[in-house]
Amino acid sequence: MRVVAETPAACGSGRRSDLPGVYVDAINGLLVATDVYSEQTAKLIEIALKDSLLWKTHVGWRPVADLGSYVEVSYTLLGLGGGVSGEDALIAGAELPAVGGAEKPSYSIGSATHLIGVEAGYLFELDSGLTLRAGMGLSITLDADFQVEARGGVAGREAVERGSKDYLDRVFERWVHPPTFGFAAGYRFL
Repeated sequence: MRVVAETPAACGSGRRSDLPGVYVDAINGLLVATDVYSEQTAKLIEIALKDSLLWKTHVGWRPVADLGSYVEVSYTLLGLGGGVSGEDALIAGAELPAVGGAEKPSYSIGSATHLIGVEAGYLFELDSGLTLRAGMGLSITLDADFQVEARGGVAGREAVERGSKDYLDRVFERWVHPPTFGFAAGYRFL
């Protein structure tokens, strides 16, 4: 039996770090095409994922060391931050009070989303010390906690902020359950 723990560095170390557009586009495209959620919700998720911090910790187990199969459990913290201007991007599909005022409204958005995942795969160990790993899994959102701050001419500011927060929390807790595909190469020294 072999247990492996791995904690990669946070993507971007707090700096702007875009999730791969191909990944976000593929998942959104599939879920919109199968009528799981609307194009408006897909756009909202795309905007919210634009500025992010990703921290993922894995613990894996190889039940039989001579076989390459493994199972991993992971915890992910996804910190989202940024903002959008124009209430249409933020309020897509939400029932909120009308927005008005002299200034064009904008929104500052931040969140902490907690996911737990499982992955199964195979580790190939070559005689040269090179290792190749491939796996597939699924992550489930345990909790999403958004903070929304309305700026500019927003009528009913508190209601807009609260309604937006509630809507975003529900969207992420209900729909953000990303599949995972892992490919890795390494070198074994010992």
